[in-house]
Amino acid sequence: MGKLIYRMETAVDATGFKGIYDRLIEAYAELEALTNSIPGGVAKVDIDIKNGEIIIRYASDGFFELTGYSRNEYIELINRGEQLIFFDDIVKLFKNIKKNLKEKKTAHMEYRIRKKDGSEAWIMVQGRAIEEKESRYTVMCIFTDITEMKETQRRLEIEEERYRIVSDISNEYLFEYINETDTMVYSEKYCRHFGLEEKIVPEYKKSVEKREIILKEDWPIFLDIYENMRKGNLRYSNKYRVKELDGEIKWYSICFTTIFDKNNVPLKSVGKIVNIDDQMKETVKLKEKAQRDSLTKLSNARTTRKMIEQYIKEDYDACHAFIMVDIDNFKSINDCCGHLAGDNVLVQFAEELRKVFRSTDVLGRIGGDEFLVFLRGIQSDFLAEEKASAICGILNSIRLPGKESVKVSGSVGISTYPADGRDYETLLKKADEALYEAKRKGKNRYCKFYDGF
Repeated sequence: MGKLIYRMETAVDATGFKGIYDRLIEAYAELEALTNSIPGGVAKVDIDIKNGEIIIRYASDGFFELTGYSRNEYIELINRGEQLIFFDDIVKLFKNIKKNLKEKKTAHMEYRIRKKDGSEAWIMVQGRAIEEKESRYTVMCIFTDITEMKETQRRLEIEEERYRIVSDISNEYLFEYINETDTMVYSEKYCRHFGLEEKIVPEYKKSVEKREIILKEDWPIFLDIYENMRKGNLRYSNKYRVKELDGEIKWYSICFTTIFDKNNVPLKSVGKIVNIDDQMKETVKLKEKAQRDSLTKLSNARTTRKMIEQYIKEDYDACHAFIMVDIDNFKSINDCCGHLAGDNVLVQFAEELRKVFRSTDVLGRIGGDEFLVFLRGIQSDFLAEEKASAICGILNSIRLPGKESVKVSGSVGISTYPADGRDYETLLKKADEALYEAKRKGKNRYCKFYDGF
């Protein structure tokens, strides 16, 4: 293993060379003043790679101050064969010196020393070979105390590790987007989950498009996310759906913050992608619960009206049918058979109603025994009448266990858009008038609105 040797150069015999000697002393003093003004330390070092020796030919005061020893104390220490450099770092030091000097004729290394007060310090050395002879190099070096920088770096590493661990045990995936190169840098966790082989992904937008993981319906959302990254939006968040490796579709949210340079140019966006699928599904359930009738699971009165008004607004130039249903003598069913039997009738009716109508139609329960059907985009009034007749048939087919003698029927009223009205209130009013006309005529039938009522 290498040795660290400090040896002062011997004095020059000045006999007969008084003028030259004076000039040398003056030049040396100037050099000493210059090197001592440099932050840190300066040294001229001979490095014998073959024999593993480092011989300090000259060192500034700053070099010794880095160790906490005076010049004489340091020389005495080294002459006793003691080492300030940590043993593990000496091994790395000689290895790097040999490699750097042979390849680049420069040296850039970091190592730890034990100072006079017993504390540990990190030293960075930067040097350049000014002379080479066989395996021996003469190197001019600058030594800098980087202990504070190393401590800051370590704190950052600990913080990054802490955040990585928190991320790994949560449902978060960290990322960095580099604006200048349009490059995305994903966390290892993200790569494992989504099957990416490389953490660094150039041409971010093209790579996502090629992977086809964003649903087509949500592609405009992704484009908005991408544009906000490119522009350097200070803070941004959104949510979208992603196709997992197993083909399952899940909801994710993304949020990021942009970091800018001194000229306010965006450098990078740092953020996280979070699996919010459970929350979104729960939100959908709650939303559906708020929009559905708890017994029949059809749309409730408020949602029914809102959907119909929206459809009329979207398809204002089409024809639609408004069908209102009221179960005949429903109170008597509750009175003679009980409310559970009455609920059974409502549930059976709703189940059969779904089989008759399209998913684009609106089916709603708007009262105790009142239902509303909105037929979208019909070609003629005959379809509305066919469906009204089918509704009557459904009600007639309902049977109550143990109460086979109880007959169920209903009265149905029809109004059409735009012939009978162009808004929800008008269509409801005229369908209601047609319904009561059907009841007046004996119930268990449908009736279409006309102005002669």
